[in-house]
Amino acid sequence: MELKDFLSIIKKRLWFLILVTVLVTGVTYGITKLYLQPQYRASTLLIIGDENLSSNQKPSMNDLNLYQDLAETYAQFASTRKVATDVMNSLNLKISAGEVQSMISATTSKDSRFLTITVMSSDKTLVAPMANQVVTSLKNVTKDLVQPDSLHVIDEAQDPSSAFSPNTRLNLTVAFVIGIMLSIVIIFLHEYIDSTVKDEDELSKLLGAPVLGIIPSSTK
Repeated sequence: MELKDFLSIIKKRLWFLILVTVLVTGVTYGITKLYLQPQYRASTLLIIGDENLSSNQKPSMNDLNLYQDLAETYAQFASTRKVATDVMNSLNLKISAGEVQSMISATTSKDSRFLTITVMSSDKTLVAPMANQVVTSLKNVTKDLVQPDSLHVIDEAQDPSSAFSPNTRLNLTVAFVIGIMLSIVIIFLHEYIDSTVKDEDELSKLLGAPVLGIIPSSTK
């Protein structure tokens, strides 16, 4: 099929393409706004190690390896039920320790001493206080188990300005593209299924000879 044939078919069914695209985009917008609950997140950035190290004093390779291992240990502890329970009790939360635990995640940076504590929730006012409390609870839980005073806050969590999920703009963009693609598929599927002869050119192709366009007249 040549490009002009493709464009001709699309032009003929342009109304259908617009209708399907608007419908898919509209339904996606409605679902995003009415059924998908906004999710918020806040993060606290920590550094593992001796806070007395000056800016121009670097830890030895052994110390760095120790701090990295310690960061991994803290990350594992941050997601435990024990820490979640301490957070729940400290903030007087009306949710279970299991729910608190599911909101908390901890990640380490490769080959560095940084640890990030992140809290995700549908409650915009809860995520920042909870992320900051995780640090305090983490210290309380691990004070007798790992090296003391090795967990230091670089950036405290702040209240989020907007939800990170759902991403309405991204959802609508994807829906718009899907609407166009879906409508094009339906249009060409309809053209393929519709095998009726529409003009003399198509009839000549079917018969293998040109149509003369002579229609026999009725006999008197």
